[in-house]
Amino acid sequence: MASFDAIKIGNTQVLRNPQLDPISDRQLKEFAPTIFAKGGMPGVSEKYGFVNTKTVIDAMRDTGFDIVEVRQSQRRDLERMPFTKHMLKFRPTGLIGKVKRGDVVPQVMMLNSHDRSSGFHLYAAMYRLICDNGMIVSDGAEVTPIKVHHTIRMVENVVDRSLELIKCIDGVYRLRGDMLKTELTPKTALAFAKQAVTFRPPRAAILAPETLLVPRRKEDDKFDLWHVFNRIQENMLRGGNETTAEDGRVVMTRGIGRIERDVEVNTKLWSLAVQTIAKAQASSKKATAKKTADADDII
Repeated sequence: MASFDAIKIGNTQVLRNPQLDPISDRQLKEFAPTIFAKGGMPGVSEKYGFVNTKTVIDAMRDTGFDIVEVRQSQRRDLERMPFTKHMLKFRPTGLIGKVKRGDVVPQVMMLNSHDRSSGFHLYAAMYRLICDNGMIVSDGAEVTPIKVHHTIRMVENVVDRSLELIKCIDGVYRLRGDMLKTELTPKTALAFAKQAVTFRPPRAAILAPETLLVPRRKEDDKFDLWHVFNRIQENMLRGGNETTAEDGRVVMTRGIGRIERDVEVNTKLWSLAVQTIAKAQASSKKATAKKTADADDII
């Protein structure tokens, strides 16, 4: 019997210690034994390159990052379970146990499998304690994720590449600052929510975009992009929103716990936020140029 209590998001079990303490190897072995696989699933191609998750974990720990959350995919095919997809989230050791309500701290998210269901991916991320949410930074957003296919040629330098990403992770805070400075109107916030709804996995229930903008706490009732983004991201990933099914019944939305869905929704939302910043900055430059031109005409 496991000596910890996993939380449940959607239909997925997630291990996160109550006080956000580091997760030990003993806990990992009990909760997600696939992490300790010694090789790829039997039957994979001879060209398959095994990326040892435990080796990367050890390197991350040596660099000052500890595991604070883990998920493992469930498979009906029991032969695949020892090799299945898994997600781990790391946080700088010095910040574990010292995070206060409202803090936003850097994280690194690792995705890997040993059955060819995914490559080895490493993303820069942020964690916001006020809503217990993790945000994954997507492609091209200050820090480029590491994505390695399981081929022998590609896995040789995966640890070194992972450590390079860690050195750049503080760059994500510049984008957070840009989001805080980007003010949205109710109209543009709703447009953001309408686009976000399309990222949601297909479900029978119809979710109104307005629902995603409802704040769960007074601290998030603001219209800068950072707080709009956080409201939408939390409402989409956590679920618990009242909506209407096709037969007219009022139902509650489920959270998104599946690893691939979590990554997909998170990265698409972040990309949308980055696009929104770019549009706002372009609009601001255009308005400034027009004011300058109008002033020159007056002179």
